[in-house]
Amino acid sequence: MLNKIVLNGKSISLTDRENSVLTIENSGIYQLEKIEKKLKIVIKPSLNVHIILCEEEINHYLTIEISKNSFLNLSYYSINSSANLVINLQEMAKLDLLFHIISRKRCEITIHVNHLEKNSFSKVSLHGLNESNELLLFDLETKVLKNISDCRVIQNAKIMNVADLAESLIKPKLLIDFNSVEANHSAYIGSFKEETLFFLATLGINRKDAILLLKKAFFLGDVENNSYVEKFCLEHLNE
Repeated sequence: MLNKIVLNGKSISLTDRENSVLTIENSGIYQLEKIEKKLKIVIKPSLNVHIILCEEEINHYLTIEISKNSFLNLSYYSINSSANLVINLQEMAKLDLLFHIISRKRCEITIHVNHLEKNSFSKVSLHGLNESNELLLFDLETKVLKNISDCRVIQNAKIMNVADLAESLIKPKLLIDFNSVEANHSAYIGSFKEETLFFLATLGINRKDAILLLKKAFFLGDVENNSYVEKFCLEHLNE
């Protein structure tokens, strides 16, 4: 059964209980909690929707349909969770996806963005903190089908390895079948620099507190101005 919080009173309905289809029919901000592991979200045409997800220790399979001329801002905050997202964009649909994860075990994030119609836009930004000696994987694919013109595609992925033996991998893929498409991506895997930690030490900040400070700066830099999200992230960063 779906548990949900609606921040602004707009309508949100589980239209097909057997197949777990969630339909959003009005513009607004929606905060979803403890949603089902397998869920389809349908955003009706000509809407401006912001969905906030905070999840811990769950494997998600989400399918999202963004209808014509709708804009989805999806903010996903994950702790020790794997996720498989498939997002389909219709004509003039727009997606801005921000995915943050703290990984203390093996986690795999797979995201497929499909531009099905012309004049669609997608931006996917992934930030990961790998605090384990196991794999954190970002597998990101954006596809623009043949003759789907005037689309714009952006991919950004960044992982900071905190554990000494952390294993991280980013697999960005752009599958573009048409020339009239603007596409770019960036990918970075690294760790906090020793010179930065040394500088903080000269200010009287011990190494443990310095690493925590850098983790917060990396993870919270573009976090929602939302008390629930801030509390959720800070609780897990301080563990």
